[in-house]
Amino acid sequence: MSPSDPADAPKSPPAAPPVPDRVPPGVDPHKPAGPSPPPHEHEPPLEPDPYTRTEVRPERGG
Repeated sequence: MSPSDPADAPKSPPAAPPVPDRVPPGVDPHKPAGPSPPPHEHEPPLEPDPYTRTEVRPERGG
């Protein structure tokens, strides 16, 4: 593999991976392929979750 050979010349990587025509909801085409996290990991729930309410916090100094 000689660097002077055009066939073996290193090609510059694309700025972004090819984006498919149809991307499933919740999938980022710019992220590497792999198991995507559950929607609730990066998307706010449609309804307030009583277990993750921000106003419910343990008291300080308790």
